[in-house]
Amino acid sequence: MVQKHLARSASVALLISALAAGCGSGEPTGIGDMVPGVPGLRQVVTIDTTIFKWGDSVHVRSVLRNEGRRILRVSVASCGRLLSGTLEFALINVCSDQWDDVTLIPRDSNVQSSVRVVISPPGEYLLDVAHVWDPDGFVVRRPVTVVPN
Repeated sequence: MVQKHLARSASVALLISALAAGCGSGEPTGIGDMVPGVPGLRQVVTIDTTIFKWGDSVHVRSVLRNEGRRILRVSVASCGRLLSGTLEFALINVCSDQWDDVTLIPRDSNVQSSVRVVISPPGEYLLDVAHVWDPDGFVVRRPVTVVPN
């Protein structure tokens, strides 16, 4: 009975910590890139690793933060459209509406995350994170490597 209770408590604690990690405060964890043409808007991208094998999961977290003094209205990626580039992923279901409009007051953040499965052969690739639509074509680009299994 005690072991069953401890196992259940451990499972609940693990679930709570996973939810807390996924629902973070939106605080950037790095320097990031300023979004050109949008004064005060910074995008910080966190990738769990930059070296993958075929079949590995890529965990990406992107934070848009209004570091300015004005309220900003921006269009952000939605429905699995956050990641692109030359790195190939297994197909996922995406919705037809690619962008959501959000309002960011000063010091406010919008957090997006994505988990995708790598299907690229070994080599060097670029992982593009397109969190914000305007300016068109703005991405945070990170080099990644796929190594043999």
